[in-house]
Amino acid sequence: MSLRDDQIAGAVVKTKTVNSNNREKTMLGIRNILTATATLVVMSGAAHANDLKAESAGQTGLTSIVLQVMGRDLAGTDTSITLNTGQTLSRSAVKLAAEQIDVAIVPPRAFNAMTRGAGPYREMGDEAKELSGNLRSLFAFTGGALHSIVRADSGINDWSDVAGKRVYIGPPGGNANAQLSSFVNLMSGLTADEDYDTVKMGWGAAVQSFQDGQFDVLNFSTAVGSAAIVQLLLQGDYRFMQAPEGMAESEAYAEFLSVGSVPGGIAAGSYEGVENGDVDVLSYNYTMLVSVNQGMSDDEAYLLTATFWDNLDANGDEIALLKSISKTPFDGNNMPLHPGAVRYYTDNGIEVPERLMAN
Repeated sequence: MSLRDDQIAGAVVKTKTVNSNNREKTMLGIRNILTATATLVVMSGAAHANDLKAESAGQTGLTSIVLQVMGRDLAGTDTSITLNTGQTLSRSAVKLAAEQIDVAIVPPRAFNAMTRGAGPYREMGDEAKELSGNLRSLFAFTGGALHSIVRADSGINDWSDVAGKRVYIGPPGGNANAQLSSFVNLMSGLTADEDYDTVKMGWGAAVQSFQDGQFDVLNFSTAVGSAAIVQLLLQGDYRFMQAPEGMAESEAYAEFLSVGSVPGGIAAGSYEGVENGDVDVLSYNYTMLVSVNQGMSDDEAYLLTATFWDNLDANGDEIALLKSISKTPFDGNNMPLHPGAVRYYTDNGIEVPERLMAN
């Protein structure tokens, strides 16, 4: 059975996805988070000895596709995955640490903020720091690239023209707000909500809202070639925002990349129908972590890790977006590995960096 990229959610055999209707709650503390979101997790009811509850972001992006194919490839085992998509991943990290769910996609920057009780975890403070110690990673993967898009007739020709405009920076209460605001500042020197107006809404609604003219700049993190961007570019005349000259070699860019991102962007020819599609566009490639609670058994963590890596090449032949995933499982990873994942890498002759070994 071949899976088209835009149909993966409906074709996964052992993974069910549900979209949250309640994505916009702010993070006020762990008790509020767990109370507000626990009802969103839907059990599959499948006859498996171990049905893992998992959360990811947008339904058709790599953050969900990775878990969807893992769920499919678990066929024949006693383990299944019930996936809840459309979640704010900084909240998912808290739920995972508190053992409300079993698997989550966690951005490295969110984990970094959690260890410090900063960013979306400010009001949790020391509680967030303590909870962060419960998180373990299985592997990191390159989730895609930041696409910064404007209408060709918007009058926004470079990043300095963003002054006074409306700029989308991700869902409210999520770690993406800080990251995207920092990126805009890096590119333009402009400060969010002082020099330009920020727009926050769920990832799922952002592309259509941009197309409807609700804001001027779309900052959308997704795999290059994603169906969402392809469909947008078919609907009008658009342009990718380009970095200032010399940015790729700058210390400021290197510092921005230092937590959970790697150099990258959109290669020339990746899309048709975009005004500057014939040139390379610098932004960054972002990393995501497939994460579990430290209490997961070593055998379960080993199984999940093996299921992904042992099937990646075959799945890439079916699902083009998976071909963008690097074969190095540690790039951008700042979360200690689960011992079960370490055992898989050791068994396969892959050296594990000392920095990722749990104490």
